[in-house]
Amino acid sequence: MNLINPEQILFEEISAMIERAKRTIYTQANRESVLLFWNIGRRVNDAEYWTALPPKAEFEQKIKTILSETRERLARRNLLLSGMKQNEYI
Repeated sequence: MNLINPEQILFEEISAMIERAKRTIYTQANRESVLLFWNIGRRVNDAEYWTALPPKAEFEQKIKTILSETRERLARRNLLLSGMKQNEYI
């Protein structure tokens, strides 16, 4: 006849709790590592994208120039709407 040893049961329960906690910690640490590197990559990508653009004032001026040139070409072709004002879209 095997007698149940209460100390052995307690030891096994505590051991199981520790193992579950270890797995949870490893899973969470891995998740946080993945998120950290993903966020770092996203931030670097954003920085590369935005620093590749010219300064805002210069960019706006280029857009205005393109719109103005396009409007002039359309006007030369008589395609410009008769009601459009000179600076309406700039």
